[in-house]
Amino acid sequence: MNMNKRSLLLFFFLIVSITINAQTFKAYLKAGDKAIQKKDYYAAMVYLKNALEINPDSYEVMYRYAEVARQYHGYDQAEEYYKKVALSESKDEFPLVNFWIGEVKKSKGEYAEALTYFKKYIDQGGNNDYVKKAKSQIESCRWAIDKIAVPDKINVDRLNKRVNSPYSDFGALMKGDTLYYSSYKFANRYDDHDPPRRQTKVLYSIRGSKGRALKNSFNDKKLHTAHNAFSRDGKRIYFTQCKFKGSVEITCELCYKEKDSRKRWKKKLVKLPASINLKGFTATHPTVGLDQQTGKEVLYFASNRKGGKGKLDIWYTVIDGKKFSDPINLEHVNTEEDDLTPFFHTPTQTLYFSSDGHQGLGGYDVFFSKKTPTEWKAPEHGGYPLNSSYNDLYYSISDDGNLAYLSSNRIGSFYLNKKNKTCCNDIYKVDLNPTK
Repeated sequence: MNMNKRSLLLFFFLIVSITINAQTFKAYLKAGDKAIQKKDYYAAMVYLKNALEINPDSYEVMYRYAEVARQYHGYDQAEEYYKKVALSESKDEFPLVNFWIGEVKKSKGEYAEALTYFKKYIDQGGNNDYVKKAKSQIESCRWAIDKIAVPDKINVDRLNKRVNSPYSDFGALMKGDTLYYSSYKFANRYDDHDPPRRQTKVLYSIRGSKGRALKNSFNDKKLHTAHNAFSRDGKRIYFTQCKFKGSVEITCELCYKEKDSRKRWKKKLVKLPASINLKGFTATHPTVGLDQQTGKEVLYFASNRKGGKGKLDIWYTVIDGKKFSDPINLEHVNTEEDDLTPFFHTPTQTLYFSSDGHQGLGGYDVFFSKKTPTEWKAPEHGGYPLNSSYNDLYYSISDDGNLAYLSSNRIGSFYLNKKNKTCCNDIYKVDLNPTK
């Protein structure tokens, strides 16, 4: 083959290669956009990472990758790519980049560094709404620095692999010598989604033994079963059945089962009334407490139904046998953001819940509000190290007030990928009186 033909052939293959790469690059971006629309941030990260391998100098894709990594709690990856953009000649095309670095730093508990980036964003002059948010975050970071400087004398320890898994484990509730909780670790052979998604089941662990799924077909074969709560006499268990809405969003309904004469959970499932399981909305995170003033059981739950203050709000319904009153919004504790995972501690008439709408250390923090005969007290922060800069949820406390559990994706939790060590929730045991 002469040189002209060889050069022509090489040129042809180069053009074909460039064309194929350009088409593949666009395909990955398109797939990433579709995943983002579905809030499937993990899939979006995969697609955008593939796009970056083809075009590693695209600051636009770096920024988009950082955005989805942040929303998937991949804070290290988000920070890495935000900083690449912030140090580039194209930084002016991404005016919010310093604000988001501040957000990521705060999420990692690096409050002093977060302050620097929020101030940098304000100094550069930006969107008025985000300037306002940055000023609020500066105040929040200063508050957090003061808060962690005086930690509470408690011990917070992750449970071992007999309970926790690399997937999310959450909603722990101790009853007698048995720990009940939910886990998202189960393969679902009925799921036709590509790739197949995991399934949540309710498990139990007796005196620290390996967690096992509740028996007698308690868990549904196709739907998610999660979030258990018990009536005061222990004869009724409340929980949620949930299904996927789209690729990753989940919507739930509140249900209960009762015990038979042999003290086993009946197979018959009872869904709560349509006034609670309102069509088109989710009802989840049940907890049952006894109102000492009225002597009646009250079921608290989280819902995004109409009539609330914001996203997920805490609602309650009074239980009268098999009847439930119309739900009432617990407006004294709710915010415009998410307020969820309530737990009512009957001995102290105190509601514990998590929120990202009240001032906290970052992510969801645990708060509490005491009920008096005349009012609900203003919510108070649960303190540090109970709370962290990560998500702290599903707090429950023993009747004697000495022991509690919560779920968190804080550093030290098990994970699926070492590049994202805060992907998933684990269950933590909280010793509230370690000196006893």
